Amino acid sequence: MLLAILMFFEQAGFVFAATFTPNMDKRNSSAPFAAGALVQGKYTPVGGASESDALYFSRGNQISGDYYQNFDSTQGSIVFWVTPEWNGNDGKIHVLTRSGLTGSSGMIYKYSDNTLRLAHGALLLVSLDISSWTAGNTYFIVARWDKKNTLDGTNYGSLSINDVHTFSSTTAPTAESGESTFYIGSDSSMRYPASSVIEGLTVYRRPLFDGTYGVDAGNGDEINLIYNSGTGKDPTLVTGSWDVVFAMPTNASTGAITTGTGNAWSHPHSSNLLGGTNGKNGFMMDGTYTNDGWAVENPAFEFASASTTFTAGGAKRNSGGPFASGVMVSGWQGQNTYRDALAASAGSQISGNFYQNWDDNQGSISFWITPEWNGNDGLQHTIFSDGISLMVFKRTNNTLAFRRVGIADIVSTDISSWVAGSTYFVVVRWDTKNAIDGTNYGSISINDVHTLGTTSSWTSVTPSDLQFTGNNGGILSAPDAIIEGLTIYRRPLWDGTYGIDVGNGDEINQIYNSGTGKDPTLVTGSWDVVFALPTNASTGALATGTGNAWSHPHASNLLYTSTTNTGGFMMGADVATDGWGGISGNTQNLILQPDGTSGIDTYVREDLSSTNYANATSFYVAAGAGVRRNALLNFDISNIPTNATVSSAQLTLTTLSSSSGPRSFSLWSILPANNGWDESATWDYAKPGTNMRWLGDSSNDGGTDAGSSVSGTDYNSSLLGTLTYEAGSGGGYPITSDLDTAQVQSWITNGFYGVIMTHNSSAWSWVASEDATADRRPKLEINYTAPPTTASLSSSEKIFSGGYKYTSSGADQGIYRSFTATSGGDYVLRAVGNSDGTCSPQVKITRADGTTEITHLNGTTTSTRTAPDVYIFTWESPAAESEQVQLINTASSGTCYWHQVEVLSNLISNPSMETGSGDPWIPTGWSNDLLTAGESSQDVLTIHSGGSSVKFTSSTVAHNLRIGNTPSVNTFLSSGIFSKSSAGQYGQIGTGYPAWSHFQYNASTYLKDSSSSTSWKQNFFISRVAASNNIMFRINGPGSGATQNYDDSYTFSLSPVSLTVTPASLANSTETTGIRVDGTDMLTQPITNLTATSGTARFKYTPRHSFATADLFGV
Repeated sequence: MLLAILMFFEQAGFVFAATFTPNMDKRNSSAPFAAGALVQGKYTPVGGASESDALYFSRGNQISGDYYQNFDSTQGSIVFWVTPEWNGNDGKIHVLTRSGLTGSSGMIYKYSDNTLRLAHGALLLVSLDISSWTAGNTYFIVARWDKKNTLDGTNYGSLSINDVHTFSSTTAPTAESGESTFYIGSDSSMRYPASSVIEGLTVYRRPLFDGTYGVDAGNGDEINLIYNSGTGKDPTLVTGSWDVVFAMPTNASTGAITTGTGNAWSHPHSSNLLGGTNGKNGFMMDGTYTNDGWAVENPAFEFASASTTFTAGGAKRNSGGPFASGVMVSGWQGQNTYRDALAASAGSQISGNFYQNWDDNQGSISFWITPEWNGNDGLQHTIFSDGISLMVFKRTNNTLAFRRVGIADIVSTDISSWVAGSTYFVVVRWDTKNAIDGTNYGSISINDVHTLGTTSSWTSVTPSDLQFTGNNGGILSAPDAIIEGLTIYRRPLWDGTYGIDVGNGDEINQIYNSGTGKDPTLVTGSWDVVFALPTNASTGALATGTGNAWSHPHASNLLYTSTTNTGGFMMGADVATDGWGGISGNTQNLILQPDGTSGIDTYVREDLSSTNYANATSFYVAAGAGVRRNALLNFDISNIPTNATVSSAQLTLTTLSSSSGPRSFSLWSILPANNGWDESATWDYAKPGTNMRWLGDSSNDGGTDAGSSVSGTDYNSSLLGTLTYEAGSGGGYPITSDLDTAQVQSWITNGFYGVIMTHNSSAWSWVASEDATADRRPKLEINYTAPPTTASLSSSEKIFSGGYKYTSSGADQGIYRSFTATSGGDYVLRAVGNSDGTCSPQVKITRADGTTEITHLNGTTTSTRTAPDVYIFTWESPAAESEQVQLINTASSGTCYWHQVEVLSNLISNPSMETGSGDPWIPTGWSNDLLTAGESSQDVLTIHSGGSSVKFTSSTVAHNLRIGNTPSVNTFLSSGIFSKSSAGQYGQIGTGYPAWSHFQYNASTYLKDSSSSTSWKQNFFISRVAASNNIMFRINGPGSGATQNYDDSYTFSLSPVSLTVTPASLANSTETTGIRVDGTDMLTQPITNLTATSGTARFKYTPRHSFATADLFGV
């Protein structure tokens, strides 16, 4: 039905003195229509004014408000092809369309600054540079506007040229009224001619859909389809006539265009049979349904918010990650406080800023996220925060940021390409002490692509709660996403190049698993995990309480005592404070036989009281009134540690004199009071240069009590040792005296001040250190044991926030800590340490005597801080006793670095397969399931630790060993075992039956392949107890004729973590468009009028997503 009447006229100018008959043309160009309107004009030489052809049509009858039969100024689109007679840089104004005399709704024009503009009244909506346009070329134009709602979430206007869209104007256009005419090719005064062919002009009363923005009427990307890769298509072939208020296809012929019908039409809106003036009742524009003639059918239900009851509920949903369910935390997107809240306590303090469920010093946060938003939505979404220190959130600038709360971003990366309903794997890492890659202290990884940032360290802080919302600049926003498998570690995960490599390989790559995802604990075990949120592997309601989250049981470490005596976490003031003692190792032997340069020996003479003999090659001892001679000797024993234990000592001197009878010479320890004497000593002075007298010289006059001669004052009255000369031995004879061990021990502990030798007979001479023959000089030999020198790790040496090191001076030195073991108790140990390249580390378990070994595991000299040795092994205690965990260096030198040690009770009996019997060989405490003779045996040669392992040669994978226990239902368990294959084959490990116990990520999975490595490798899994049973760990053989060894199995309970779930209340679920119902929220309203067989229900709802996208968020 053709409704629009086209009219034209021309203001004739006097250019030629000839008769002129005005007319207008229809011309064809390269657009898809057979003809379009050619609208021309001219510019006069006076003031740049212009005159133009005029082509316009009436808006038609009013439907309602600003909605007319042929134009709706409230919202819409104007589509056309234009072929200009001008270049885009001509500097002139050309009006293409304009509605009204003053309002200018939908005015599209080229301005003198060579831009194409869309204006609405006095408001410029969009401006685009078109200086590159060329006369005679054809361009496809779409202008869109909406006075009520933004087109792209921010802007109210859009111009598209050749399917390239530009959005602008954050200010909404104001309403226009009283405008009755729509102009094509000039303004309302027939000025500023278009000077162009305009084809296929089609005006809609809704913003066309561009594939992302606009109103999607189910036609697909309408603008792209009409543009048709540049060849063009009749718009109504894409949209039909629905929503079209004006179209000017012409009559498909070129030539004259005249006033009248036949070239344009409008959809017959006023023919709407739903009644009212111009059929407006069907357009629902009279304020209420009753005003528009709509009635409530009885019996009927109509939504009334005042009558509803709202019940808030949290939710678990499944999405695209590897877990059966994740937590769904939603809110009013971009708004403050109108949201769900999910939180967990940081737990009790272990020490410093290390808490049971969070370690602020260093760590990683790993999770899958399925957002409800596109990455370019311009809104903030807070994914995780520890409440005070660190947070992960999407910024309004469309980046994913890892931030120090209220301070600065650590690292961020652009995620504007994220799509609602798609799933992404994210890992953030940090270390406050050491740069992860040598330069940067933080990292974000998305789908195994790593971005690092922040070149400065910072100080860790005490955490608050763990939150799935956060506060950044006062904005408390929700993730608005499903978060799966969130796992928080207290170390930076290893990405194959950077992080801490604990022997699991490239952890981030394995967890990403080429996009299909893997439970992180299948790669890492529970070790180092401070918080995990696997849920209970079911969807549905999420409520406050335990059963969905856990933490590794750090506080159950049997080597941990308190926040100050941290034991195995090594975070105390020093080794002793943390309860560690020293291990002295093998006996060491110090032999000192210095030459004249470094040796200290001399003698003093009573009869020559001021004479010094420091440079003499011999010294004398003698008795007799007025002629006494005492020898003085000292040695540098400072290389012996002050905590050494002396086992024996000897002093050897070589005699120069000889005698036919035996002689005896006494050795005494010089007392501390004479500390300071030196080789310049004389009878009168201990140190002449400082006038220091001997303490026994009571009158300070060099008398008979000088010369260090007073027992009990100058030297110890207890005999140190005796040199005995055997009769007839001759001169040049070495004589050795054993020394009193207690006195030598005092030298080490309290200080050594030298030895004095006295004689009770005539003069006797001895070889001094100045003697030319080395082996004749005085020699002191001390045998001792000593623990190593210990210290706390420096920041640059640490993996965690604690740790100790020691430097060895002898083999088998180290440190130890005891714990109370029960008789037959089973235990698992995990230690982390590294070498300086010389230290040969070993972790050993001994009985209470500290010497009887139970088991041990050796480390490597090649281990480093970033690639440490990780020792995991098990044992069974032979008695109720205080057993020792010993950290040893088997080399005689080098520095060992130890970061932490954990000992946990093991729920598996005989975990290291030390005893067993039968054929097939069944370890004590284990049960046989289908194994036949020869399919399992004890192997005492291939072992991980201890004395044996179990070897499988079973031909069927289902043949297995299993061991049972009955932990409580809903308990999470951490399990592991070492395996080694003979030929790259693998067996299986897991739980007994999924209905009883299953892996944490999926209620139907209970077995996994063991490692196929031909060297010992650790296998991990976390399971959840679903029902009471007696099968919690099983190991299967390779089933291929190959052999598979297993050793060091363990299972222990994980610590439950309680969640606090606070779904949004009714007040916090009320948005401008209605009540938000998400998660397991329930909105109910009484029904009184409906029957079981008839009735109607009426309500309005605003879905956040299309049904196709909503499907991606699971159930």
